[in-house]
Amino acid sequence: AGAKFRDVVYLINVDKTSQEIYVEKMAGKKFTLHPVHLLPGAADQRVTREAKFDSASGTFRVPARSAAVFVRR
Repeated sequence: AGAKFRDVVYLINVDKTSQEIYVEKMAGKKFTLHPVHLLPGAADQRVTREAKFDSASGTFRVPARSAAVFVRR
């Protein structure tokens, strides 16, 4: 409550390799990693370093065997 996110995208990658997920409807939107992923003590630092969203194409990138939450304010 009170986070005021317009959208939340939760992605789980169970594969042994990183994955890219293209979502046409997300192109042009501005998603960032959830603030919890950006904390110095975040549980999986690979998500902080490797998870990305490309607004131009609407493509999310998620590291192998991880979960990432992206938000839009």
